Amino acid sequence: LSCSIMSRFTGCTKVSSTRRLYQVLEPQQGFPPFHHAKGTEMLIRMVAKDSRRQARGGDPKVNPCKSTHKAMILSMRRNPMTFQKDSRVEVFNYRQALAKNSTTWESPKSVPARQLLEHWRLFMETKQFKYPATKLEDRGAGAEMQFYSGRRS
Repeated sequence: LSCSIMSRFTGCTKVSSTRRLYQVLEPQQGFPPFHHAKGTEMLIRMVAKDSRRQARGGDPKVNPCKSTHKAMILSMRRNPMTFQKDSRVEVFNYRQALAKNSTTWESPKSVPARQLLEHWRLFMETKQFKYPATKLEDRGAGAEMQFYSGRRS
C-alpha cells in the first residue's frame, strides 16, 4: 500500500499553468493611448523647453529681440511707478533691436507636432476629442474589374 502511494506522489502535484497565464498576461505591444488634453499639455511643455534652450544658445529660430524685450519688461516690473525714468536704457536697447531686426528676421516654418500625433492616432478617443472618420481614398487605392464569360452579348 505504501509503495503505490509513494509512486503516485512523486514531486509537485500542481499542474504547470505558465501557458495559461501567458495568454492572460500577454505583454502589450506598444503603449496605451493617452488623453488628447494630456498630449497637448506635453507638447506645450516641450515647445516651452525648446524655446528656453534656444534663447540661451542664440539659435536663429528665436527672435533676436526676445532677450532685450525680456530685460525691458523686467525693468518695468521692478519699477512700476518710475519706469519711464528708470528703464530708459532697456527701452532704448529694445527699440534699437526692433529697428535692426524688423525687416531681416523671419520665423522658421515649424512642423505641427500635435497634428502628426493625431495622424498616427496616439490619442484616446473621448467625449471631447474624436478622430474624423477616414475616407475610402485615404485607406488605399483599388481597381474595378469585370469578368466576362467566353461569349459577349
